[in-house]
Order: sequence, then C-alpha cells, then structure tokens
Amino acid sequence: MLKTPIGTLDILLNGERSDYIFTKLNTCERNFSVEGRYKVIVNIPISRSQDIAIECKLIDFVGDNAKGNIESGEKLALISFYHDNIKLSVGTEDEIKGVSSSYIDYGLKVIISKTAIIQHIAFGLAWIDMKDREIEDIYTWFAADPTLW
Repeated sequence: MLKTPIGTLDILLNGERSDYIFTKLNTCERNFSVEGRYKVIVNIPISRSQDIAIECKLIDFVGDNAKGNIESGEKLALISFYHDNIKLSVGTEDEIKGVSSSYIDYGLKVIISKTAIIQHIAFGLAWIDMKDREIEDIYTWFAADPTLW
C-alpha cells in the first residue's frame, strides 16, 4: 500500500479492496517541485457483464477536510486535501467515452461502463509540504495530472 503524509491510498473495485500498481515519478519538473509523486494503475477485467466502480481514496486520513477541495481542469478530475502545510492531490483523466468520474469523501470514484474498451485506469497522486502557500499551492495540481505524463 502507498502511504502518504496524510493517509494511505486504498483502491476499491465494486466495493472490494483491490490491488494496484504504483510507480514513483519524477518530483521536479518545469511547472512544479513536490515531495512525493506517483502513478497508480488499476487493471480492469477485460470481459465484464456489469459496470465497474473504482474508488481511489485515502484511509487513515489525518487531513483537515474529508470532502477535500475539487480542482478539476480540462479532461481532469482532481481533488486535493490539506493538513497544516501539506497538500495532497489525487487526479484522473476525465471526459473519456464510457467513463464517468465523481468526487467522494477522501478521494475520487470512477465508473466504467461495461461496454467501455478500457484495460486500466490511471490515477496521479502528489503531495508537497508548502513553504510558500501562495506560490506552491498549484504544484500538486500539475504533478497529479495523469494527462501530463
């Protein structure tokens, strides 16, 4: 499981805990510098007879607001959480045919239509311990956007 400064990442597939693959990504790019940055991949069964619901959320949460702050963008569903000066963002690609995203307490939920031809869903996860909130608050938004990989 992937542990962060404000909780542990949990993936539920149709309400059941599911395995996921996570890969550490570069923490410093042109638009940001963060303490942690990961690509999280959830594999989807190829043959399925029903829609699939995937929840990507934090457990053991120690943040300030379980509902988080929605910070969506073009083709991006992203939610952020704070604890003191730490900001953590979770994002996924949005506006994909046969896939819908929504915001839940502690994270994101993605529904994949049974007719969608998708083999996996990717989530971006990034956090920062901000020294200058006015400047650094946007950094996790860039770092957790899977469309920028």
